[in-house]
Amino acid sequence: EKESLKNPRSSVCFDAPSWYELVVEGRKVAGSAQTRQKGVILQHGSILLDLDEDKLFDLFLYPNDRVRERMQRNFKNKAVAINELASNPVTMDDARKAFKAGFETGLNIHLEPYELSEKELEFVNELAETKYASDQWNYKR
Repeated sequence: EKESLKNPRSSVCFDAPSWYELVVEGRKVAGSAQTRQKGVILQHGSILLDLDEDKLFDLFLYPNDRVRERMQRNFKNKAVAINELASNPVTMDDARKAFKAGFETGLNIHLEPYELSEKELEFVNELAETKYASDQWNYKR
């Protein structure tokens, strides 16, 4: 169910670039957000490979079409998907490999794949169903 946003700009992590973010031709190709609660820091980052802007903006309710059009136009001036700029399309596999190589080089480490055990997988699925799929979790503030 769609929710009306009083200030949709405040929830979009691609709204405006900060000095530390990845910008190409004046537009953000990566967005990030951070929250700190109970001594824990959660950092979220997104890099858009492709973007269906109409579908994105269909997620929000606007007072009228003019406001939606203005916000969508402003967003297009501030953010862009990698594949809109790339001469060769970047796939998810390309991105995974690049991130792995980048982390290994940047942190001077070697990453090893990890497979969850059957017991760990059961725990994850139970937690997803009983906690993270609930309205109480997803709509709390």
